[in-house]
Amino acid sequence: SGLGLLLHLDSRDNLFSPTRGQEGYLVFNAFNEALGGDFNYERWEAKIFSYHPLSEKFILGLRLDGEGTTEGAPFYVLPFVDLRGVPIGRYQDELAAVGELEGLWNIVGRWTLVGFGGVGHVDGDLITSKEQTIWAGGVGFRYLMARRLGLKAGIDLAWSEDDFAFYIAMGTGWR
Repeated sequence: SGLGLLLHLDSRDNLFSPTRGQEGYLVFNAFNEALGGDFNYERWEAKIFSYHPLSEKFILGLRLDGEGTTEGAPFYVLPFVDLRGVPIGRYQDELAAVGELEGLWNIVGRWTLVGFGGVGHVDGDLITSKEQTIWAGGVGFRYLMARRLGLKAGIDLAWSEDDFAFYIAMGTGWR
């Protein structure tokens, strides 16, 4: 059990497939045996997603994401690098940070091409005694399925130093 604080800002033009605006989160949680929990630790997250139309047909997205825990956190809440193409939980420790760019190019009608790339970094003493950095990138496409909702769906192909992945995407690839 824990006690937390969440601050959220959202100025995006669309919930599902944004083309302009920003969304940001600041989250802090304190877990303690005095509150009925099994562990004593703190966890924080800071995320921002920013979308910028560079022309009528091209959108540039930027994602910055940082997470951390204090000593005493169980392994299943430790932050990890969350990038398309990187296996979940492979790069995990007390601190994790991600930066990613995404370009969306509306080529014709309802069809959009997607290109993305980013880097993730973990640091801490719980799982490894060294810093680890990983890159990942990929391509994909989106099809505007519901014009009134602005909902796009499609496929992403992503790869990193370690792996290759295939994703079925509904809306933005970021969460």
